Amino acid sequence: MLSCLTMNRFAAIAFSLFFPLLLSAGQPDASRQIDVLLEKKRAEAEIEPNPPISDETFVRRIYLDVAGRIPTIDEAHAFLDSTDPEKRENLIDTLLASEAAVSHTFNFWADILRMREYEGNNRLQTYAYQFWLKDALRRNVPYDDLIRQLITSRGWIWENGATAYYHRDRGMPLDNMSNTIRIFLGTRLECAQCHDHPFDQWTQMDYYQMAAFSYSMDARLWAPTGRKAVEEFRTEFMEEAKKRSPDGTVKPGTEDYLRYRAINQANADLFAFMKFVLARETPQPVKLPHDYQYDDAKPHDEVSPVTMFGEKIDPENVDNLVDAYADWMTSPENPRFTKVITNRLWKRAMGRGLLPSVDEITEQTTSENPELLAFLENRMIELDYDMRAFLREIYNTETYQRELSRGDVPLGLPYHFPGPAMRRLTAEQIWDSFVTLAIPDSDYYMPILGIRVQQLDRLREIHESLHTRTDEELVALVKEATDFYTENYLRVEELAAAHRGALAEKDEEKAATIGKELNGLRNGQRGYIDKMAHGKPIGGSGKSPVVRANFGIGSPALPQEKIKTTQPRPKHRPGSDKEFAAWREVSRDFMRASESPFPAPRGHFLREFGQSDREVIENASHDASVPQALELLNGPIVDSLANPNSVLRQALENSESPDEKIETLFLAVFSRRPTERERNTFEGEPVENVVWVLLNSQQFRFLN
Repeated sequence: MLSCLTMNRFAAIAFSLFFPLLLSAGQPDASRQIDVLLEKKRAEAEIEPNPPISDETFVRRIYLDVAGRIPTIDEAHAFLDSTDPEKRENLIDTLLASEAAVSHTFNFWADILRMREYEGNNRLQTYAYQFWLKDALRRNVPYDDLIRQLITSRGWIWENGATAYYHRDRGMPLDNMSNTIRIFLGTRLECAQCHDHPFDQWTQMDYYQMAAFSYSMDARLWAPTGRKAVEEFRTEFMEEAKKRSPDGTVKPGTEDYLRYRAINQANADLFAFMKFVLARETPQPVKLPHDYQYDDAKPHDEVSPVTMFGEKIDPENVDNLVDAYADWMTSPENPRFTKVITNRLWKRAMGRGLLPSVDEITEQTTSENPELLAFLENRMIELDYDMRAFLREIYNTETYQRELSRGDVPLGLPYHFPGPAMRRLTAEQIWDSFVTLAIPDSDYYMPILGIRVQQLDRLREIHESLHTRTDEELVALVKEATDFYTENYLRVEELAAAHRGALAEKDEEKAATIGKELNGLRNGQRGYIDKMAHGKPIGGSGKSPVVRANFGIGSPALPQEKIKTTQPRPKHRPGSDKEFAAWREVSRDFMRASESPFPAPRGHFLREFGQSDREVIENASHDASVPQALELLNGPIVDSLANPNSVLRQALENSESPDEKIETLFLAVFSRRPTERERNTFEGEPVENVVWVLLNSQQFRFLN
């Protein structure tokens, strides 16, 4: 009699020979091989695969995983009613090349790269960073090239948004290196900054040798060389003012004091957007810290660059050290570069990685399926790091198109992927699904894109004007602005104090009136600075050909005619004037998460549902909370979908019978038609109640 182990091995071999013949003829060869390798492991572990999913489950799952939102009613109808035998493969291809996928993938990488709206006092680096990343995703730039562009990024932010990678860790080159190694090589080297790593092989010397590669990258520079001359003028004015004062001090309320404050304000406004707009190399040696205590070197010794593993780089025989570092990092020969992105994308599609962690790989780390991981790494290299093509092969597997595994895998036991792992939707997926139910064509609704382009172009024009001025001309500009600011300064101070008082008294009407006048004065000052700095005021709708061309806005990948900056106004307003006013108030913020300020402010729906604060790498949360429940139970989002002006409500109005309305609701929310039991349960219920129940269900918040 054959032993149980022998029979399992025989079954695994037999399956690997005959299972490919059972799969769809349209399935890519690589997808078929992935299934074979997974089934081989399942057979060894005596685990049955989950049942295949229906078209209804598939269409919702693939939209959420690839497009980051649920399908619209029309999209669900089109797929479910199609009789094309290859409709799943075709939908995967369509979604992977869509603007919706760009939006969703942007959120994925923005979390990893800690992309935020503000860096210090300046948000414009992040605008450029956002434009650059989205353009790269639209053009499907290969992953290795994408990372090489980040690491070697140099120049002005309006020309190369990738330079914001160094602005993000401006003045902290050691932290930047630690984050680079963690994100792209999956290795926690930061623990070796202060001492040898306590749980891994890396020494403190290894840490500083790696830091020496990119230590020269500097994003702290101020562009105009005339800053020093302006500072000297300000200092000289204060010294002269002190001489004019009887007691040698410049007291508040005096003319000299007001003028000195005006100089400061003019100086700040003139150069406000000239900070940190350039990334370049400024060679400087890396030295060991003062408390270095190991025998291989002394404190403050200079350190030469040495790669931590893989091919060695000879600093004397390369044209540029940073470029060589980037080539080493992204090489297929690098033992961890391909492994990390393979594991990241597998986890993104399947809900669980083939390695225990995406960014804490050690020599002791083992895969749950080493044969599959090796195959996927080879596929990534064969595909030239085409992330779309790689994900396409995963989404076309039988395994991806099986039911989710419901329940946790016991700690310490491997997961053999009978199907994808169950998971709650991200904050962005939930929000973007609400947006899909609220407004039409949400993937191209970009209401603040033009403003961001305009502000970045304003920065570019001011820079190009100021950068060509002599020191004497820059000082003259500050003097001219000071005269203008002195006239307004007292009034601005007076209004600012009154505004603070009105807020303290909670007199909102008074605060709004004062604030309007105050903003008018301040905007007038900024407009004066613009005109003075480069001879004309900045205006228009953000249609700068320079910035748009640099970031592919209006290109074939993002045609201008598809971009929507405002929601269309219906000729005949549905509902009452009050309902329309309420809708206008709420719907102006109904844009996809990738178009919103990021991260969202505290208290916003996205933050309540776990959006990352982008302070550390991948800091999003999927945990449930009481505020989340209250947001869905009593918040304005669910109520707004019942407004007569929402996409959902208009679809319901076009449904004639009560039964048809229930079907429309289920198609809109769950991408399927209701069961007979569900029809009976909701028969006769007000539409608002059914909307509320469906959107508060676990089925809506989880991937099916």
